[in-house]
Amino acid sequence: MTNIDHLERLKRIRAAGLATRFFRGAAADTLALLPVNERIAQLLNYLQQHQPTNTYEMIYFVMYDIEDNRIRRTIAKYLQRKGCIRMQKSIFLGSGTLKTFREIGTALREINSMYSNNDSIMLLPVTQDLMHQLNMIGKDVDFKLTVAPPKLLII
Repeated sequence: MTNIDHLERLKRIRAAGLATRFFRGAAADTLALLPVNERIAQLLNYLQQHQPTNTYEMIYFVMYDIEDNRIRRTIAKYLQRKGCIRMQKSIFLGSGTLKTFREIGTALREINSMYSNNDSIMLLPVTQDLMHQLNMIGKDVDFKLTVAPPKLLII
């Protein structure tokens, strides 16, 4: 990609639907992470409400390591507008169609190409079976995700 000036980059970000208050001159992002227990409850609620109903729906993680605070905030807000929920500071969980997954990937790829960086962004589709095996381990949490009732056969 050719070298473009800062104003042109901002115009492209706005055109992609990624404009934030920052680009309009407002204060820094005020979003904060919820406590772990609330994030777990939010994850369970999200997964129960977003069970894929057909083969075109999917669950995916978006993870990133981005140095620039402005770009990081812009991407976080974009992912939230796309319906993703924040699991950790740089990890989002989304659910939707393959089309939405590809739109997110295209938008993030375009943003990443607009400036020179050493950033990395990963989009990871996940099956329902793998989501059932999710374990969260850390301070004040030891959690095994169960998003569907156990299958029980009584004879």
